[in-house]
Parts: sequence; C-alpha cells; structure tokens
Amino acid sequence: MVFRGKPSTGCERCRQRKIRCDERPEGCVNCEEMRQECPGYRNQLDLMFRDESAKVQLKAVQAKTKAIARRNQGPIKPPAAISPQIPGDSMQVSRSRSWLRPQNDSSTPSLSSFSSLSPTIDEQAMTFFLSTYATGIDGDSAAASPYRADLSDYGFDHVVATCMKALGLAGVATVSHHPGLMMEAKKRYLAGIRLTNTTLASHREVKKDSTLLSVLLLSLFEAMTGHAGTRSVAAWRTHIDGAAMLLKLRGPEQFASFTGRRMYIQVTTNLMMNCMAKSTRVPDYIRELNAELAKHTFSTDPTWRFLEMLAMFVDFRSDLVRGNISKLQTIFEKAVDLDKQASSIFSAAESSDWNYQTEYIDVPSDNVFCGYYHIYTDFLSAVVWNSTRTIRIHINDIIRNTLLVGFSSSPPVFISHEHVGQFESSTQTLYQLQSDILASVPQHLGYTSNHKASSDTGITSSSSLGSLDRRFPWSNFQRRRHMSFRTPSHQISRLPLIRVSGGFSFCWSLHIAGAMGISTKPVQKYVIDTLRYMGLTMGTQQALILAEALELKIAQNASSTHINGIIPRYYPEGMKE
Repeated sequence: MVFRGKPSTGCERCRQRKIRCDERPEGCVNCEEMRQECPGYRNQLDLMFRDESAKVQLKAVQAKTKAIARRNQGPIKPPAAISPQIPGDSMQVSRSRSWLRPQNDSSTPSLSSFSSLSPTIDEQAMTFFLSTYATGIDGDSAAASPYRADLSDYGFDHVVATCMKALGLAGVATVSHHPGLMMEAKKRYLAGIRLTNTTLASHREVKKDSTLLSVLLLSLFEAMTGHAGTRSVAAWRTHIDGAAMLLKLRGPEQFASFTGRRMYIQVTTNLMMNCMAKSTRVPDYIRELNAELAKHTFSTDPTWRFLEMLAMFVDFRSDLVRGNISKLQTIFEKAVDLDKQASSIFSAAESSDWNYQTEYIDVPSDNVFCGYYHIYTDFLSAVVWNSTRTIRIHINDIIRNTLLVGFSSSPPVFISHEHVGQFESSTQTLYQLQSDILASVPQHLGYTSNHKASSDTGITSSSSLGSLDRRFPWSNFQRRRHMSFRTPSHQISRLPLIRVSGGFSFCWSLHIAGAMGISTKPVQKYVIDTLRYMGLTMGTQQALILAEALELKIAQNASSTHINGIIPRYYPEGMKE
C-alpha cells in the first residue's frame, strides 16, 4: 500500500465543480440547492492508500526471470504478458514464503504463488496510531539491536505494541464507522490488559517505562472509545490510579529518560484531577517526586509551573471540602493568592511560542461564538492555556462564592471597597476565561481563516471559515512540541511519545465553560453542540459523555450548585467532579 496524501473529502459533484463541500451527513447543501440528490462521500481510508500489489508482483516475476537467465547463461527473456489479479480488500496477510523457494529453471513462477501484500488490520492499526496519536518516538533507531529484538512488534515492546494496536484500531474503526473493527480493537484492549497485569506481577518489568506507557495507553482507550458509557470515566480513573502507584514504585530513577519524565507529568496531572474528584490532597510521594523532577526542569517552563500550581489548588480545595479551612477571610486570601500565581504562569516563559494570536471575524459564523478565535502555535500550548483557564475558573468561582457568603452573613464579614472590587474583578475574569476557552474551539475543530492565519504559526488555513479539514482535536496544530528539560536523557527502550492527556483534555475544559454558574443558554448550547460534534465526527466518545452530563446538570437546575456553599459543582448529581 502506498500513502497518497490527504484526499478530497467532498462529494463527487462538488469535486467535479471544484467547489467546497460542507459534507453534511444527509447530503451536502450545494446539491440540495441544485435540487439534485447528493452522490455521497468516499471512504477516506481506501483513498489514502493505493494498492501496489500487482505492480510489485510483476517486478518480482521479472527479477526472478532475469536471475534464472543469468544463472543459465542464456538470453534474458521477459515473462509473457500477464494480467495480474489485484488482491481483494482482505484484512489478512498470508505469511507464506513458498515463492522464495527454488523453482524449476524452465518455468516462470505463477502469480498465484505470491502472498498478498495487503496490510493486516494490525499493520493498519500501528500506522494509524503512529500518524495520529503519537508525536514522535524516543529511543533506539531501527538499526539498533533492541529494535531488531522486537521486530515482530515493529520494534516496540510487545505489551506496548498490543496497546498501541488497540488504540490505533479503535481510531480506524471510528473513522471508517466499522463496528467489526471496533470489536477487534476491544479484543486487543483486553489482551493489553492481560499482558499489562502480567508485567505488573514482575519485579523486573514493573518499573520499566514500557509498563507505565501501557497503562497510559489503556486509559486513553477508555477516554477515546467510552465503550462502557459513563462507567468508562470510572475505568479511565482506575487506570490513572494504577499508573500513579507505578510512579511510586519507580521512584526517582524514572527521571533518567525523557520518556519517563514526560509520562510522569502526564500521569501526575491526571492523578491530581482524580484527587479533585475525590476531594483528597496530593499524595506525599508525589510531592517528593516533584521535588526530584524539579532538578531536571526549567523553572520558567509553563507546563512545569502549571503542575506546581495545580498541586497547590488540589490541596486547597480538599481542605475546603473537609473543613480544614473554614474562616471566610482565610479562604478569600488563599484563593486570591492562588489566582495571582495561576495568572502569571506564562509571564516568565522564555519562548514566544507560548503566545497565541487573536483573530476577529467580519461576518458572524456559527462556528465562532465570541466573534473572535485564537491561533496557537502548537497543541501543547493550547492544552496548558486551557488547563490553566479551567483551574482559574474553579478559583474565581470560589472567590465569588466566598464573598457572597461574607456579604450576606450577619454581621457582614466583607465590607470594604476592596472586597466589592474583587467580586467585580472575579466576575469579569470568569467571563473572560469562558470566552477564551470558547475561542479555542475553531482551531480544535479545524476552522481557520485563510486571510488571517499567520504562516509562521504552522497552521494550515482553510479557504473559508466553517470548513472542516481534519478529524481530531489536535489535527489543526501542525507543529509538534514537547516539554524540554535541562538535563540529558538516558533512553533505553524504543517508545512512542503521546500527547498530553492523550489530546482529550480539551473536552473537560469545554464542559467546565458550559457548566459555570454564569453560563447563558446560548453558551450551553454551543458547548453541547461542540462536544457532540467531537464525539460523532472525531470519535471522542468521552465528549459525548460530557455533553450528556452537561444536559443533566442543566436539567437539575441550581439546587446543587455549590458544595459547602462555596465550592462550585460542575457535574450533575451522581457524577463525581
């Protein structure tokens, strides 16, 4: 199979007319306006690859004929005209090598003796995973002995490769809308769980980078497929808890490699979200490991600064829920201080790549809610910015609620102009944070403006606002960047680099933006529609779960708005924060 690049996704009539097609599932608008039936859309996976099996087979026959002729010192005769049969769209590849065995010199090998060169579903799954979910590969090159030792699994550890196949095949199944492939993906997912459990029982294997990566990939499978419905969120959290225990077992030695450091940050970020859901403090062993990791990081790196700030907020929130902090003045002061630290996360960044551009539209569009949208240089920047905004929403909601309780108490706790000013400031901040999260939606969905997107951002512009060119939240971020470290790496195994939170954290930020107390009905509708769109067209099943959760919270009204009257509740009753 030969990769042919990105094919056109429009219907046949729009492609013939060379106009943009909106690719509406029930038929495009252009055909409807012409009062003609839309011919439909082509299978994208079939178009991305061209079957070269027949051509390769013919070359092999010619080479074999020449070799036989040279050996016999006879004239080289080309094979007779052959009409090779192109292999069918089979998902299985014969491993027979019988055509390599010596043949009768006088005979020309039959094409039927050649094995099919169509890729297996596992080969398709690995290709899809590496081109979609991975941002690179750490470790030995293909020429190194560790690669050759794992050649049957494309140079990767067997357990990791199994989990990669599960996730990649789930992506293929989502793109092709093939339930049979999704069943195969789930089989490999279960196989990955069994293999991972085996490695967890080994004292030697449990501390390897490959074991931790396997657990992370299993958690991403849950996030992407949501095959267990709302239980999938609980399953995802269970995988994260298991990965956190691995961090404790691995100790400071895990920071010897870049892969180990990046995976630690990914697991720790998700672990802290779990701690927030359970209203517990960050475990002591994470604090100790954070202190060790600080020796390898740049103190001004926004990713690292966000991780430090998140740990402080998780502890603060836990103390509030458990009543360890009860004085309104103390709560107010600590929350204001946390927000100051959070708002300065990007101020010390040494690279301008952390900045984003704000583009305004001249004509209103359903795809742009606020009349403007943001262009980020890379996906990591967008993740850290939106994660920071999400935590600041938590903090400023706490500030407002604390002030409201203090204003209404008898006698009032807060009476100064400073407190009134802070209330107004936090309210404005909440509106701005919400707007900025919504402003990042267009780029995540692939909507850009060709006359405004700057070429130095690495963004590929569409011809008009409102055209969808790609299928995943990270696809419209062409630059790939990873967190940098100031100490060298001692990489041993060959492992893929995966995106922060697997690329799915944006769904949670978007949900929070719609679940805020200040959210209007248009905002809630925009968020729900976007989450559903991501779930249905990008295969992000967790987005569908969050869309349903937001609808349920809206239906429950404001009866469960706050915990302890101060802490905001962004999820419906029965679903943990």
